[in-house]
Parts: sequence; structure tokens; C-alpha cells
Amino acid sequence: MGRPFRILLNNTKVYSCASCRTHLACQDELVSKQFHSKSGRAYLFNSACNTTTGPQEERMMTTGMHIVCDVYCVECMACVGWQYLFAYEKSQKYKEGKVVLERLMLVDFERTSQPAPASLRSAGSSPQGSAMLASRSPSSDAGSMGSGGSGRGAYALVVGAGAPPGHPCWGDYTSDEDDAV
Repeated sequence: MGRPFRILLNNTKVYSCASCRTHLACQDELVSKQFHSKSGRAYLFNSACNTTTGPQEERMMTTGMHIVCDVYCVECMACVGWQYLFAYEKSQKYKEGKVVLERLMLVDFERTSQPAPASLRSAGSSPQGSAMLASRSPSSDAGSMGSGGSGRGAYALVVGAGAPPGHPCWGDYTSDEDDAV
């Protein structure tokens, strides 16, 4: 088993784990801020990255019975929310497959339109080992890995080996296994 991927999201507003600052979701995936959790406010997202899930369980929520699983940060393993797997009530079916992240477990920041830092522009400069930089500019080839950002702050750093699952916040890309160490 290899080390897990950590994806640095490529958006102007990113929600990160409050414990370790690992990126979890982006503003583009936010569906609603009108959710509540045991710790207070919570946000519903279409998807989240850098997370792992616990076992499925039936849980009685304010809106009825659901089958859910807890969602954990892949870096520090803090429980950051839950994912709806199945809703028994027809009016709640829109939640299926979506992720709720507890506001208390998140920090958010807005990225300025600055170019990528020099330390992130060269592949392999990450202190965690091998790194690949995926540029997300309209003129770049979506499947290629570049060694530079688009110059407008649109970049994603993927740390680990192999190709991570696609995430709508940073688009599609492919990678060769030989590129990672």
C-alpha cells in the first residue's frame, strides 16, 4: 500500500481541514450552507477530495433515516463530516452521494490571482517526495503535465504516485507511473 494522494485544489476559494490544512473541497462544489451537525453549522458539497470513509451505518437525521458513512481527512484522519449513501424519503434523494463537511472542522481561504510559487513550479520540489504539477489553463493540453503554472494562480499540485481519481475542481489529467517516484 502506497502513501495517499494529497491534491491541492485549483480554485480561488478552497475549504481545508482545520487540523492539518489539507484541501478537502472547493467553492465550485458547494451546494448548501444550510446544514447542521452535532458541532454546529455544516456545508453540503457535491464531492470532496483528500478524504476516506468509514463503515456504512443507518443514522436518524433531522430529515429522516439515511444510510451514511463518516468522512475522514486522509492526512490526519480527523472526522470532518459524513457522506449520504442512501435516503429513504423521496424528498431527500438529492443528498445521495453528496458530502457534508462540518464548519468547525474546516478553514477556508481565497487564493489571490498570483502566479504559482517558484517552489511549486518545479516538479519534485515537494518536501514529501515526488510531485507533479498540473496546469489548468484553457490553452494547455488537459492531459499533459507541465513544469509551470498558467501564470494566473490556476494550478494543482498532486503529491504521491500514480494517477488520482478525477476531481471537478481541477479537471482531468493523466500521468505515467514512471513520472512518480
